[in-house]
Amino acid sequence: MKSLSNNASILSGTESVNAKEKQSVFGMLSLGYHGLFVDGTFRNDWSSSLPKANNSYFYASGSASAVLTEIFPKPEEQDILIRQVARIYCPRG
Repeated sequence: MKSLSNNASILSGTESVNAKEKQSVFGMLSLGYHGLFVDGTFRNDWSSSLPKANNSYFYASGSASAVLTEIFPKPEEQDILIRQVARIYCPRG
């Protein structure tokens, strides 16, 4: 017959939880006026696997562009040619 009393040693165990959690916030803003455009984004993350004093990290990016044919007048007899100038900033951590 099988019985726990037949064990030579007492079994013991521990229970542990190793769950990690990450929370995030994201935002975006886009503005445009007469062929000029500005965009910006941000993101902030909080991670439970990092020390509480330094568990937050922030990302940001931005871009600006201009449609030159909307800013500068063009003669009517020319073919329509769209020119765009863009500048993007996005640092990496």
